[in-house]
Amino acid sequence: MLAWLKKCLNHEKHESFCKSLFYWRKPNNKTSVKDDSNDSNDSHFYSIIPVNFRNFFQNDNFEHYDHITKSLKQGQMIPYLFYRLQKLLFICLIQEIFLSFLVTYVPTVPSQPYPVRIFNYFVNNNSSQPFISYFDLFYSYTYAGFLYINMSWLYEICLFCSSLIFCGILHYDNVSKNRDVKLENDNIFYKGLMVVKQWLISFLFETPKLFDIPYLSSSPKDFWNKRWQQMYRQSFSELAYKPTFDFTFASLIPLFSNNVFNSFKVTSTKVIEKNAVPNYIKNIIFLIAHSCGVFASFFLSGLFHEYVLLGLFGICSGEQMGFFLLHAVVMIIWEGIGIMFGSKQIKQKVSNDKKDWEKKDEKDQMYKNGSSNTKFGIRFLQFIIWNSILIFSTPLMMEPYIRTRLFSCAPRLYCLI
Repeated sequence: MLAWLKKCLNHEKHESFCKSLFYWRKPNNKTSVKDDSNDSNDSHFYSIIPVNFRNFFQNDNFEHYDHITKSLKQGQMIPYLFYRLQKLLFICLIQEIFLSFLVTYVPTVPSQPYPVRIFNYFVNNNSSQPFISYFDLFYSYTYAGFLYINMSWLYEICLFCSSLIFCGILHYDNVSKNRDVKLENDNIFYKGLMVVKQWLISFLFETPKLFDIPYLSSSPKDFWNKRWQQMYRQSFSELAYKPTFDFTFASLIPLFSNNVFNSFKVTSTKVIEKNAVPNYIKNIIFLIAHSCGVFASFFLSGLFHEYVLLGLFGICSGEQMGFFLLHAVVMIIWEGIGIMFGSKQIKQKVSNDKKDWEKKDEKDQMYKNGSSNTKFGIRFLQFIIWNSILIFSTPLMMEPYIRTRLFSCAPRLYCLI
């Protein structure tokens, strides 16, 4: 639903409801897919992974797909299908390994929520037993890995089935050309076939990957904006971040404007009179609006996950919401520390030209990307700190699913043989 509620990024070309399916991260027309994929590889840890292994998980289709002709390269139909099938079977095998461990070593999760146990342990001096054992912590993190593999597996099924349909359409086109079959423009079947073909091309070759090796993330922004499940990120941005940011910015700007008592209209992205508000005030207001937008985006994500848990199992414990609000606070603090003590400098936040503002992506409005110049030691320290936060906060997200034994309904290999 959220993927459809958002505005289609290429709405000039695809306007209908059904055509917008899976267009959550359709790249900008001015930026090639290849350049977009390289932008996400700025982490030093990315170089640790062998190239062949990395390309296998990166969903690298450049060797099969010709972006000029918008079709598979000559003789690449069978290799591409084999690539999709090979990746699907590999992920299926990894999922089976995760499931075997999760089903065999199921821990007993206390009914008391994870934050309450932490509070009792540190505040009420209830140190008779730890708030979580090392094995339960490892199990929760492994369960999160299973969800990552499971979502990748489901997505790969969609990719493989779409690949079969796409290759079938290409084969039909080749047969039609060889037989000199003329399909007129008013042929309903031909028009429908071309619509499906264009959708498959965009889905298979122009839509970026769903995950980007999330366990190599080194910051909250790196994890949530680039590496973790990206299907709903743009939706959360358009439905929560941008409206909250615009409202907060438009509400705070008049308070510091020299013309606050005049009848000038002040929008979230444009101040009518030049230099009405000093730049440093604009920067502070931007940071406040950005923080409110981040909090609203994570709040919507928590609400969405609570709804999923309520719809599946009739459970609403608030732990999902607590997890995402915690990570909203962590991201705000993390970015604040990076601005105050890091090498990154605040970008000019407000442009007097609204068109210039709209051209900027919200992920680039805060500060310049200096990750390529960051020392490896600092990057490694960020990696350790962030993953420690992620590991110790994972039970807050995973324990409701572990209590319900959600993995028991997952398909197993031996059930298919």
